[in-house]
Amino acid sequence: MDIKTLLALFKLSQTKPLLDRNSLYFITCGDLVKIGKSTNPQQRLAQIQTSAPGPCVMTACFKSAGYLEAEIHRLLREQRRHGEWFVYDEHVKHLIESIANGEIA
Repeated sequence: MDIKTLLALFKLSQTKPLLDRNSLYFITCGDLVKIGKSTNPQQRLAQIQTSAPGPCVMTACFKSAGYLEAEIHRLLREQRRHGEWFVYDEHVKHLIESIANGEIA
């Protein structure tokens, strides 16, 4: 799946109810971003903060979009550093912005 297909799927999910109760979140800590899914992203942020080396920020969160997590991980495999942590670069920022704006770029 490419970014166009991923964004189209996200856009469709915003017009049709899904069974996915997980939100897709992007939590930044320094120059890294954790991309994951959770039914309670704020609680997940608090959990991550307890073991993070610095302050963590909920950079973006998309309700009912947790199903996109695995595909985003695959798309960003070159930026992966460890587990669900990725380099927070322009590519990731553009992806977040595209999802937030509902763009198909």
